[in-house]
Amino acid sequence: MSEQNAKNNNSKQGNFKRKILGIVLIVLALGVVGSVIGYLRYRKTHVYTDDAFIDGGVTYVSSRIPGKVSEVLVSSNQPVEKDQVLVKIDTVDIEAELAKAKANLEMAENQVAGQYVSIKVINAQLRQLYAQRTLLSKERERFSSLLERGAVAANDYDKVIANWRAVNAQIQAARKKRKQIKTSIGDKGPDGKEAAIRLAEAQIAAISLQLEHAVIKAPAKGYITRKNVEVGEVVAAGQPLMAVVDLDDIYITANYKETDITRVRPGLKVIFKVDTYPGVKFEGRVDSIMAGTGAVFSMLPPENATGNYVKVVQRIPIKIKFTNVDTDKYPMRLGMSVVPVILIENK
Repeated sequence: MSEQNAKNNNSKQGNFKRKILGIVLIVLALGVVGSVIGYLRYRKTHVYTDDAFIDGGVTYVSSRIPGKVSEVLVSSNQPVEKDQVLVKIDTVDIEAELAKAKANLEMAENQVAGQYVSIKVINAQLRQLYAQRTLLSKERERFSSLLERGAVAANDYDKVIANWRAVNAQIQAARKKRKQIKTSIGDKGPDGKEAAIRLAEAQIAAISLQLEHAVIKAPAKGYITRKNVEVGEVVAAGQPLMAVVDLDDIYITANYKETDITRVRPGLKVIFKVDTYPGVKFEGRVDSIMAGTGAVFSMLPPENATGNYVKVVQRIPIKIKFTNVDTDKYPMRLGMSVVPVILIENK
């Protein structure tokens, strides 16, 4: 009898354990289903990526003229204001060229003035020659009439004709010389100045511009980075000297999968974390969506019309602006890793 009771008790205990196990499995199954449903609902309203970073404007500073660096007035990571002087190029050679150009302008002005005097002299000579030609023309007609009546010898008539032709030759020569002088002066421009003077003034303006370029200023407000210039270094035109990072206009570039941004629109709220500040959440908003995938604008964009095609989910960069970030308390720097989550509105 006792053995039968023991068997019954064991059977009851086994049934109870199976019931408990069944309940636990059911609870676990419900928990898994609930988690899956919750995750799917979360994915519908939260768009996540860890392929994101702090981005912003970087302006590279370079020299527009070649020369030797005489002064470097900033250091790495230093804050600067727009138009603040960063570097100075030695201007001794440029100033010498400027003095030469100013001398050339003075010579051009004197030359043009002398050419105008020559034109006045030629005009006076032409007036005299025109008067002589008029007298000789009348004398030619008179001698021609006398020659027909036999009142003068043919030699006298020939002398008058020779004198008339000589005066005409002098007139042609004077006109040609005057034309050459006017051509050398050139036409006056809209400012009333001759071409030679305008050319000399243009040379002065070009050299003066080089003097301005010898003083290199900050193109924008920001922080100096990638400084690569020292005093005494000879730099070439276009050589990068440093960069200016504008930390007042930073944003997030987030590369989302194209399949995740179906309902993403500008203006949506974003919650993001920065790896540098664990546990801190920041707010932003979607500013804009890039007009193409990252692959399209890469150095070697894909050419799907050749070879074997393998479909790959593309990523589209999205620009996210800060809306509630205390950058004084939490300094942001370009390149910091970010994990943004876009909150999709339920409609």
